[in-house]
Amino acid sequence: RGARAIAEMAGVDLDQCYGAAVDLADRAGRIAYNAYQKGKCVEAKAASSDLVTETDRAIEEFILKELRQKFPTHSFIGEESIKGPCVLTDNPTWMIDPIDGTSNFIHGLPFSAVCIGLAVDKKVVLL
Repeated sequence: RGARAIAEMAGVDLDQCYGAAVDLADRAGRIAYNAYQKGKCVEAKAASSDLVTETDRAIEEFILKELRQKFPTHSFIGEESIKGPCVLTDNPTWMIDPIDGTSNFIHGLPFSAVCIGLAVDKKVVLL
């Protein structure tokens, strides 16, 4: 089964989800762009080479807030906010990496992206 068929069988409007993801990625990208040349508060996560900035957290909060308003019955996994093991269920689940390429972002290198994906029945239907 293709992504559209999987989504339709679960009652998920893939076009609506796609539109929301593109809009939010664009808006979140503007937040990252505005923070790009500014000083950054950087923290290490569990591994000292796994870094997070205040911009990572702000973008993830923004995306999650917007998605929860639009899709209140969906589940959400955010790279910066997940605590403990990640559990993917059959429920439509949004996966967010607010700044993929945080090290590049920290060092002022223009090689990072906002990543928003959606899985339905544990199969990725948007990425």
